[in-house]
Amino acid sequence: MRHSLRNRILISVPAIFIVVMLMVTIAIVVVQSKHSRKGAEGLLRNAFSTVRYTISEKEKDLLDDFGQMILLNDMGGMVKYVTDNRPYFKYSIMRPTYIKIADLIYNTGVIADAFKVGIYDMNGNLIAFSVNGENESTSGYIHNLENIEVAKLKPLEELTYESWRTLDSLPAGVSYNWGKTVPDREITNFEVIDNVLCLAAYIPVMGKGYNSATEKMESRQVGLVVAIQKFDAAFVGKMSELSGTDMHIFSAGEVSVSDCNMHTTFDIGRFVDLAGNWTLTDEPVVFDDVDIDGGSYVRAALPVYSGSKCIAAIVVLYSKENARAGAVQIVKLLSIIYFIGIALIVPATVLVVVRGIINPIKSIASMMRQITYKRDFTQVLKTERRDEIGDLAASFNEMTENLRQTTTSIENLNREIEERQKAESELEEVNTELKNFVYIASHDLREPLRKISAFGAMLQKSLKGTLNEDNAENLFFMVEGAARMTKMIEGLLAYSRVSSKANSAETVNLNDILDQLRQLELSVLLEEKHTTIDVPQPLPEVDADPVQIRQLMQNLIANGMKYQAKDNVPRITLTSQPAANGMVRINITDNGIGIKPEFQQAIFVMFKRLHSKNEYEGTGIGLAVCKKIVERNGGKIGVESEQGKGSTFWFTVPLAGKSAGIGEEAAIAVRSV
Repeated sequence: MRHSLRNRILISVPAIFIVVMLMVTIAIVVVQSKHSRKGAEGLLRNAFSTVRYTISEKEKDLLDDFGQMILLNDMGGMVKYVTDNRPYFKYSIMRPTYIKIADLIYNTGVIADAFKVGIYDMNGNLIAFSVNGENESTSGYIHNLENIEVAKLKPLEELTYESWRTLDSLPAGVSYNWGKTVPDREITNFEVIDNVLCLAAYIPVMGKGYNSATEKMESRQVGLVVAIQKFDAAFVGKMSELSGTDMHIFSAGEVSVSDCNMHTTFDIGRFVDLAGNWTLTDEPVVFDDVDIDGGSYVRAALPVYSGSKCIAAIVVLYSKENARAGAVQIVKLLSIIYFIGIALIVPATVLVVVRGIINPIKSIASMMRQITYKRDFTQVLKTERRDEIGDLAASFNEMTENLRQTTTSIENLNREIEERQKAESELEEVNTELKNFVYIASHDLREPLRKISAFGAMLQKSLKGTLNEDNAENLFFMVEGAARMTKMIEGLLAYSRVSSKANSAETVNLNDILDQLRQLELSVLLEEKHTTIDVPQPLPEVDADPVQIRQLMQNLIANGMKYQAKDNVPRITLTSQPAANGMVRINITDNGIGIKPEFQQAIFVMFKRLHSKNEYEGTGIGLAVCKKIVERNGGKIGVESEQGKGSTFWFTVPLAGKSAGIGEEAAIAVRSV
């Protein structure tokens, strides 16, 4: 049964709208739920990042504050004084020193927010202490158990000489002997004191003492400062506010400090004992889901260890209701849009589609069938509409016009291709004839020039001393000109061979070529110039024409020896470095006269010279030959130079076994060599 397009649209548009809305709603709910869980975990991780950072800063500040107190106030000298002389001097004589020690640890404890500070001698016996509370602080010092002085202070009250009172015993919570081995380095540790998690810092007190063995004053440890901070309600409240979560600290399974009262128990026994070292920053956060007082939460816990035992846990809660709130709002909004679409958008859309699209398409389809059956591309679809339907009719008319023009265009294109191929063939023949002409002409000119040079040299020798000065000079110019012309012709022949001669690329060891050049072609020049050639690292193997690459290296090394300042000893350095697309860059560096920047491109042009023949010999062909060799082997050549500071001529060639990766154009050049 054939259904009209109109009926299909009337059925399909509402159905598609409903299905799409349902799928979008389901997808958003699923994604939002997963995202909410991940978002909650991310929020809790950020909360613990804040906790770790804050505790790390507290550790640093606690060590810094008391370290500076010890260093800047000669605490070591005072502690050594009281510990060395306590058995011998009267209490009244040493009292000012005790008061100064007690005053320093009290004031530093207030600044560092330490609730308890004690300073001990090397036997672990207490010298002075400070206990800071919210409403009252206690400071004291001990000469011996019969001389205990204590001062009770209100918040912000200064410690004065009159503040002290003599007691028969130490205040509650303060012990005379520390009871542990005195550490010899700065350390921090976590402890639980009165069911509250605390941070303890141990700072050695260093003082000067006489070493009878060396007969010198030397620094040594004379005591220990112990400073303790509480992680109290103020700390938990600040962390909760910064992270937007509910934070709790548990010790011995019970809540120690909390930002709220709903979470009261947590089993820290789930965290096993450790065998190695532990740091708060490396301890992973443990996540789980928990129901508390009818609410669902994502819970994150961070165990706190002292030694190998877990002594406390920092626990953070985040309500799942907060995480779900975004998804609920999105579902509500989508429901509203869904009903509005069903009630208004779908009928209006169907009406517009039927009237504006279906009927015009039926008219166009009827005319297209007539054009198709008759095979008459001269017919034209007529429409005055300026919308997509009008564009469809115009495109159809344009298609028929293009079909008429295509045949003509193809015929013209074929004629152009034939003419271009013929022209390229003729151009290739002309280039071949030109190269052959240069080679033959240069070859035929070389023999007469040899005779001119030879006969000129014979005349110079036979007529030596018989010619006047002008004739002798003219004869010299003739011989010299013939020699220069011979060199120029040899250069042209070399350039012609590079341009026309084709050898297969093969693997070439540049180190072997350099050794051969030293022993053969360049041996005389190296000895005359006293030249040093350095190769810090072995050169790589490359894929190139071995004859041409040998000529290239010979030309560039000889060039570096030639262009030197007077009395300068040439030094040539060869290095290599990787280049793009499977190529390698070879650098040939000299200590010569250098090249100005504006001439660094021109030197590779045929017959271009920067110096007169009286300054430096040459034909201006050598570097042009080098450029042609490099290009024939698929590479590039250039120079980096500064006048008076030498030059580095570089070229790139395919690394051995890498020719396939040098790009289409370069690969064609390598295959043509």
